[in-house]
Amino acid sequence: MRLVIHAAAICFLSTATAFVLANQIKQMPSGRRAAWLGLLAFVTGAGIWATHFIAMLAYQPQLPTRYSASATIISIMIAIVASALSWRVLFAPTRRGAVLAGCSFSLGISAMHFTGMAAFRTTGHLAYLESLVGIAVVTGALLSTIASHLFKVGERRPILAATALTLAICVIHFGSMAAV
Repeated sequence: MRLVIHAAAICFLSTATAFVLANQIKQMPSGRRAAWLGLLAFVTGAGIWATHFIAMLAYQPQLPTRYSASATIISIMIAIVASALSWRVLFAPTRRGAVLAGCSFSLGISAMHFTGMAAFRTTGHLAYLESLVGIAVVTGALLSTIASHLFKVGERRPILAATALTLAICVIHFGSMAAV
């Protein structure tokens, strides 16, 4: 349980950092944003991935386990790239940006999670209850859309958006783990 709490705390700290940074980037001239968006994507993606991986270390199926290095590396790359795409959509001047970014975050978190789960090696076979996975992903999409909307409308309290995105990440991860 201690690792699960640490995973959630790291998730919140990384999303709070991301939204504070995003609010600063929003004030920059567009020519200066590119490098900062890369850093923002790294902070967000690495936070999503760290949440997943630390929580996976807490998962103890009472069987011998290990992780595939290549799938683990691919999972962090997915988290960073999906975060970059989500933030790019969120910074675009469109009315639907919050919904598109929320769905992009949710799909990215989900893709990272299931790629990370594919890295998990054990003597048993993992099977998922698809209805629980669906509920987790849809709930995560709603929560990440709320986080995106709070940012998009100029909410100056990044903690609210960070809380919503943290909940999205945790719901997708822990909901999908409950579906195993």
